[in-house]
Amino acid sequence: MNGSGIAEVARWSTRDLPAPQRLDVWADVLTSAMIPLYVRARNPREFEASMTVVACGPLTVVRQSGTPHTCGRGRSELARSGQRQYHLMMSLNNTYHVSHRNDLCLAPGDLVLVDSDLNCGIDLVRWYEFLNIGIPVEWLKRWIPDVGSLVGRRIPGNSNWGAALAAYLIQLLPDAVANAPIPHSVLADQVGALLALIAHEMSGQEPHSKPAERSLRDRVSDCLAQRCHEHGLTAEAVADSLGISVRTLHRALAGCQQTFADQLLDARMNCALRMLESNIFSRVTVGEIGRRAGFADASHFTRVVRRRMGVTPQQLRMRSGTDASDTAARNAAEWDGDQ
Repeated sequence: MNGSGIAEVARWSTRDLPAPQRLDVWADVLTSAMIPLYVRARNPREFEASMTVVACGPLTVVRQSGTPHTCGRGRSELARSGQRQYHLMMSLNNTYHVSHRNDLCLAPGDLVLVDSDLNCGIDLVRWYEFLNIGIPVEWLKRWIPDVGSLVGRRIPGNSNWGAALAAYLIQLLPDAVANAPIPHSVLADQVGALLALIAHEMSGQEPHSKPAERSLRDRVSDCLAQRCHEHGLTAEAVADSLGISVRTLHRALAGCQQTFADQLLDARMNCALRMLESNIFSRVTVGEIGRRAGFADASHFTRVVRRRMGVTPQQLRMRSGTDASDTAARNAAEWDGDQ
């Protein structure tokens, strides 16, 4: 099903399906409404999901909610795909993780543009409310000639135009779209215009990067994702493991308007958030999680999480529902001096 083929609001839910069938049926629903995706859940028999879809001119507006799971596109899903399209995604209630050119941890209100021709992995770590806008390739190119420069990059929900787009998309409820008093093409054009402004706003962050520089930056990111837990990790050590000089490493990152310190901090932050939001680590203290992610001390870890997420590590863990009762007291005491 594509955006131009949906005349009215369509709704799906797994609620009335037998538990063993839910994952497979949901994957078929996603393929029908959007693109082929694999779906995996840690507890398949507890899986629940619902979706509402409506056409908005050339766009397809999809609202989803459900239990934690992972989904994405690998070789099999890419092979079964039809026409290429872009997807603009935003969480409405919780953080989640995306692997699409870059490994991203996205807070509610942050956006990311996904290209259906590329591999993608999405990790929804707890109950989610999600917005996905399907966008035709040629239509978006009318607004952004170089769409690829925006693909796989975090669009901060608190940036100038990112905040404006996030606020607008929140209002695109399928029922409201279906009953809008103005042409759907006008509603869609607002999305295109705001994305164009965002692309212009973000163009200064990576103005002259070359393919070789971006490729090396991605190699550095992959290496840091594997080694960020090492205390005292240096650019020299990473460069040596990649078989390049330190000067080449720094030059490639500078070409992408990034630094080694920023990349390392991002990797440690993503590692820590995964542990904070996972039930597997619910009995590990917050301080130990910071240490395992590579942070040198608790106060630095707290400052970084608070700056990025707006809450302390302990508050994030409690909001995620992964704080084991018998470690809560130890966590509170451990972080009492850092609040």
